[in-house]
Amino acid sequence: MHAKYLAAYALHGLTGLPDGNDVELLARPDLGIIVILTVRPDEHCVHLDRYTVLATRLVNSRLGRTQEEDIETAILSTQATRNKQGAGVFLIVKSEGDIGEPDFTHRDDHRDFIICENAFSATYFRNQLEAVMNGVLAAVSLSLPQSYSRDITHIGDVTYAIDLTSQKPIYSINIESTTTVSVAGPFDSSMVERIRSDARSFVEETGLAKIGRLLVHSYQRKSDDLEAFIQAWAALEIFVSSLFKHRYEQEWLFKLQIGTPPSAQPDFNRLKDVMKGKYTLGDKFLVIASLLEEIEGEVNTEKFKTIMLLRNKIHTGEITEMGLSVEGVQRLVRKYLRLHLDHCHAR
Repeated sequence: MHAKYLAAYALHGLTGLPDGNDVELLARPDLGIIVILTVRPDEHCVHLDRYTVLATRLVNSRLGRTQEEDIETAILSTQATRNKQGAGVFLIVKSEGDIGEPDFTHRDDHRDFIICENAFSATYFRNQLEAVMNGVLAAVSLSLPQSYSRDITHIGDVTYAIDLTSQKPIYSINIESTTTVSVAGPFDSSMVERIRSDARSFVEETGLAKIGRLLVHSYQRKSDDLEAFIQAWAALEIFVSSLFKHRYEQEWLFKLQIGTPPSAQPDFNRLKDVMKGKYTLGDKFLVIASLLEEIEGEVNTEKFKTIMLLRNKIHTGEITEMGLSVEGVQRLVRKYLRLHLDHCHAR
C-alpha cells in the first residue's frame, strides 16, 4: 500500500522566518522526502491534528471517559495548544512510499475518514528517515547564534494512506506526545543556505549521521540530565575518533612531512610508524583542534580534557547525579562540527 508520512518539530530557538514564507531545507526525490521550515503549522499538520484527536478519542472511549467536544472543535483545541508552546517556527518532514499490505481487520468507516487499528506500521517511515531528520535538525542547530535555544519538541508524526475507492484518508491509530518550553529569537535569512548545505552533508555522509543523531537527542532532554550529557559526550567522542582516523591523522602527518627536511625523512617515517595507533583521545582532539582552529585550539583542548575527566568519573560511578552543564559539551560538538564542515566545503 502506498502511504504518506508527516512529522512536525517545534524549534524553540526561532521565532519567525523571512517574510513569513516557508523555507525548503531539503528535497530528496530519491528518498521521497522534503523538509521545510514554516510558521504556519496548521496548514501542514491537517492529518497529524486529526490523527491526534482520533487517537485521543479512541483511548478516552475505552477508558469510559465522556467525549465533550466534537472532532472539529477538538482539532482547533489541538492547534491552539501547539501554538501556545512558544515556538514560532516548525520543522515539517514529509515523505511517501510503499509500506506493504495493510491489515483491515479492525476498520471503522466515517464520512470523512477511515479509522483502523494496527493496519500498517506506524514506525516504518520514522525508522527509514531517522538519519535524515536528525541530520537536518543538527544542521539547524549549528547555524543558530550561540545565545539561541537548541530545544526541540517532537510535536508528533503520522502515517496515513488514501483509500482508492472513496479517496478518504486512512489512519492507523498510534499515540505519542511530548511537550516543553524554551526561549527563542528571530531567524536570520542568511542561515538558510548554510543549513541546506549542512543538511546535505549530514544526510549524504554516513560518518556524520550518528553524531547528528546523538547531538539532536541530547537537545530533547533536560539541560542538566545525565543521559543528555552522555549523549552529547558520545557525539563528541565519535566525532574525534572517527574523523581523526578517516581524515585528520593523514592531514596532520602530511603537514608535518612538508616541514621535515629531506635528510630527516627516515626519522619522520619511523616516528609515524611508532605513533600509529598510540594517539590518546586527547591527542586526537588536539590534532583536530590545531588543524581547524589555530588560535583557540589549546584552550578548547583543555575544555575537552575537563569534560572527558567528568565523563570518566560518571563511567566509574564516582558521579551519578549532579548539575551537569550539558550545553558546554553541546557547544564544543557544534563548534567543531561547524569548523569541520566549513573546512570540507572550502576544499
